[in-house]
Amino acid sequence: MKNRSHLNRVKSGGIVLGFKESLSDHISVVETDSKYILWFKIDKHVVKLQQDILCGIVYIPPENSVYCVGDPFSEIESEFLNFSTSHDNICLFGDFNARTAEESDFDVVNFEEFSGMLDIENEGVCTLDELNINRLRKSMDHKKKQFWQLAS
Repeated sequence: MKNRSHLNRVKSGGIVLGFKESLSDHISVVETDSKYILWFKIDKHVVKLQQDILCGIVYIPPENSVYCVGDPFSEIESEFLNFSTSHDNICLFGDFNARTAEESDFDVVNFEEFSGMLDIENEGVCTLDELNINRLRKSMDHKKKQFWQLAS
């Protein structure tokens, strides 16, 4: 469990990871200083991969909350980039408290610009196109968090 109570005098909850006892030898917590992510590894043998899976359970407090200190997205990005040098399989999930109005889920990337520079895959967007699924977001929530404007 990653508890945020040390950040404030008020008890503030935290992030918890629960799993079956039979998996206890195959799941391990990765300690970091992050206030927003509880990282853990799933052993590669459990998932039959060449490398462990690194997972991050994310909780970003509401934008104007006393628990939201600094820029959570910069911290998450920094940790993600740091871990991506040693892990191919990284998964982030949790409560991002995202209020993105009708912002796009995808950036339009001109892959010609990056030819030979980066190993970029566009499979997610291609799959949506192949399945004739609209990429445009339709949200009843028309407010947008400041964080999302910074992250865009």
